[in-house]
Amino acid sequence: MTSAAHRCRIVAGAWLCLAAALVPSLCAAAPARKPVVLIAQEDADPMTERALDAIGAGLVDLPVSLASRRVVGWDNAIVNRVDHARSVAASTGAIAVIWLDLSAPQHVFLFIADSTGGRVLVRTVQTQSQDVEAQLETLSVIVRSSIEGLLAGGRIGVEQPPAAPARGDEIQRLDASIGYALQLFAPTEPVVHGARIEVHARLSRWFFLLAAYRLELPVKAQSPEISADIWSHPIELGLFVQRRFTRWRLDVGACAVVDIVTFNVAARDPEVDARDPAARATAAISPFVRIGRVISRVAAVFFSVGFDIELYNHRYVVTTTDNSRVVVAPWRVRPIFELGANFTLL
Repeated sequence: MTSAAHRCRIVAGAWLCLAAALVPSLCAAAPARKPVVLIAQEDADPMTERALDAIGAGLVDLPVSLASRRVVGWDNAIVNRVDHARSVAASTGAIAVIWLDLSAPQHVFLFIADSTGGRVLVRTVQTQSQDVEAQLETLSVIVRSSIEGLLAGGRIGVEQPPAAPARGDEIQRLDASIGYALQLFAPTEPVVHGARIEVHARLSRWFFLLAAYRLELPVKAQSPEISADIWSHPIELGLFVQRRFTRWRLDVGACAVVDIVTFNVAARDPEVDARDPAARATAAISPFVRIGRVISRVAAVFFSVGFDIELYNHRYVVTTTDNSRVVVAPWRVRPIFELGANFTLL
């Protein structure tokens, strides 16, 4: 079998492993998206715009369809605003209609009306003891928790859902990402780089399952007699915790990494008989920290820093005669950096 065909088999096997890890997530029933409407004046001030933006970012991974409704000359009377919210809910089928009142100099009032307009949650955020970012984060958390309660069957401001959601309903999000990854590899071959493809699914409010594959360029090594291309095919499976801060996300997690290594050896000396060694596998643990910035309801950018920690020291050796060999000895702890984009699929 040619080395190219052998590599194809390895890559195909890697993708099958990745697909097998993702089948449970892909087969999980994705909940239908529920409409939620944000109402604001047509000529809303910059603070209101920032607050609406923060609220939208806090709902980006919930199964809701967020819409904005702008109103010209909106009546300040609460009863009239509730009537308007009831009308919007009736025409859009929204489970909640949200608006803000920034007229008081030291308070931000948040209103959330349910689908009938018969129940209204009113919350206030004081501005004296909090900076702007803290206020926005507080508003985002209040709205998110209220919408989560409504999605789970609760009633805003009155009672919690009667029971926790079934486990199948907790998986409400499936994301895919692609990025450029660079790893510090070995003293003789300091850098390995290429593309990294990841899919992750939400297991609970904070926890996510991930599976990934790195499509790396080969490590090249040579001696006077032979040259060798060493191909890595790292497959990752792991967990991470995600915390959200308005439009920012912080992921902390770890993966188990299995690297299937293949070789393509060529003779540089016609007297040397060079043959491809058999594929071999290595294993590592890879902790990481990732910072992301939401840029839309379905897209974000991120930067990640992690380490591949080999479970045992290994060396890639290609031998043709007793006196001819190519050796690459990777570092046992190898930093890896990734810059990429994330997209919400479900």
